[in-house]
Amino acid sequence: MSAQVNQIYSGMLADYFDEVAFKILAQVDTISSVSNQHEWNGVTALKRLFGEHRRECPVIFTYLHEEESRISSVEGMVTWYDSREKSSARTGRSEFRLYYPSNDVTREMKAGDLLVIARKEETFHIFIAEKASVAEQQLLWMFGTDREHATGFKIKEFAKTPLPLNSTQNLVSRFLLDTLGITPKDADEDYIPALNAAFHGQMPDTDSLLHFVINDLKQEIDPIEDPDETILKLFYKQEILYKTLERNRIVNKINEGFNPSDPVQDFINFSLSVQNARKSRAGMALERQLCFIFNSNKVRYSYNKVTEHPSKPDFIFPSIEEYHTPTFPADQLFMLASKSTCKDRWRQVLSEAKRISHKHLFTLEPQISVNQTNEMSSHNLTLVLPHRIKMTYTDNQQKSILTLKDFIALVK
Repeated sequence: MSAQVNQIYSGMLADYFDEVAFKILAQVDTISSVSNQHEWNGVTALKRLFGEHRRECPVIFTYLHEEESRISSVEGMVTWYDSREKSSARTGRSEFRLYYPSNDVTREMKAGDLLVIARKEETFHIFIAEKASVAEQQLLWMFGTDREHATGFKIKEFAKTPLPLNSTQNLVSRFLLDTLGITPKDADEDYIPALNAAFHGQMPDTDSLLHFVINDLKQEIDPIEDPDETILKLFYKQEILYKTLERNRIVNKINEGFNPSDPVQDFINFSLSVQNARKSRAGMALERQLCFIFNSNKVRYSYNKVTEHPSKPDFIFPSIEEYHTPTFPADQLFMLASKSTCKDRWRQVLSEAKRISHKHLFTLEPQISVNQTNEMSSHNLTLVLPHRIKMTYTDNQQKSILTLKDFIALVK
């Protein structure tokens, strides 16, 4: 197996990884009835990560399934050693191996899965992505390769060359980090004075923060001529400012201290309030940004209205009134669901708005696997993506994907 060294110029990923080694697993690499050796050959690529001497390293193992809810993660140790250590001084030959334990993650590895070993200084992660899954597709795209060129260990290092915040590579990096269970470090402390002045030190609701973002970006966005770029800028700016406010709130609470009469309960209550606030705004922010885009383009729609109880699709076009008018032609009705990431959750959309046989789903997720987009098409579901996210898909996938500007033209 050969090693090939390339640099990925991504300021965001460089914050989390110095370099990674990756390969498509062969049967001999897995715990199975065929192979039970628990080792990977220590080729040149791994020597770059682990060095030339025996060592034991703590590692976080993560298996990335096609179904988002099944992602599993465990902590463990790996051993990097020279199996010819006793004779290498005499023969001058060494044969390094990386021993891994049997655990809930490594027992799930199968031939054909993608293995990624990542290092940040002395911290190691081992990710295994299920074959043909969304996670595998995203990881391969991020490393600038494909399955055909990942048969042997390859290595990539991450250079700290800044990229624009909304560059395609950084946009994909955000989803990649989220998939890997890593929270991106998104905070812009320079905004704290303006945010405190606008919201008096409180956490604003979704609409108030969006209004702040629209005013802040008004010279940079054009929701009519370029809705695709506008939605990206709104989404990521609002994400960053929310996390800035959240971080500031947490720091202030830590500095203030917890209730001395019951600090444990006060800590639990505060932690829950932070988590609940995240959950309540996660999907709503993107929906409200789409409302702004549609309003700017004078598109008629109904937002979050009941079609069939208890179904409440995100958007119905031209309105819920026409939807509930039996004589209004069904082929002139449109439905758009909105999910910043869809993973396996896209199937939830299929049961909504029964009068509309062909459904649309807007997402910011890059590089959904070919298997999933084929399955979406077979269920009459069309993806709607910002143009720059659409370009991360294969040429064949792109043929059945609409941009946001395309969809606006369709419903108008």
